[in-house]
Amino acid sequence: IGVLKVWHRIQILLWRNEVLIISSFKVFYFNVVIIHIYTILLINKYIKDFNKKPSRFEVQTTLAILYFLEKKCDIVILEVGLGGKYDCTNIITSPIASCFGNISYDHTNILGNTLEEIAIQKAGIIKENSNAVIFENENIIDILKNVCNEKNSNLIICKNKDIKNYKLINDFQNFDYKNYKDININLKGIKQIQNTCVVLED
Repeated sequence: IGVLKVWHRIQILLWRNEVLIISSFKVFYFNVVIIHIYTILLINKYIKDFNKKPSRFEVQTTLAILYFLEKKCDIVILEVGLGGKYDCTNIITSPIASCFGNISYDHTNILGNTLEEIAIQKAGIIKENSNAVIFENENIIDILKNVCNEKNSNLIICKNKDIKNYKLINDFQNFDYKNYKDININLKGIKQIQNTCVVLED
């Protein structure tokens, strides 16, 4: 199983010095293996085709995907960048599911100034004939429903009413969700409970 988090990506890739180190978009490598050479070729092709350098996140994502391929991962949990129509993680065209955290006012200079504009952009990660999971949010749920209908995808909506028996025990949030009983998470806040429900639905 391959698990990928934005803040862990570089650490994973630098394990045993087997992959590239990225610094100011210049690529250096220790051990010359196929993954290194192939990545350099991809970057050079990108620069030639688009007349610009790829972003740091685009290079990191390329490395991560190549690494997971090399390791023959059965399952990969891949976190998006900003998320949305133009996120480079959209290179994955047939995911098991696209899971949404809380959609709110972030990166408004890129994603839009209203919640609806942001939701339209975020919905860009929903793929054809797939699944999408989100916690209920009446402000934007119709947007996701429409996109799922267009792409023949199943939308799973987690609901507050299915969270029961909440307790705070020794700094752990404890609750039940549907058939899942006695769930413990050490992250604080209602959004963390909602995110846990999204994961369980997936």
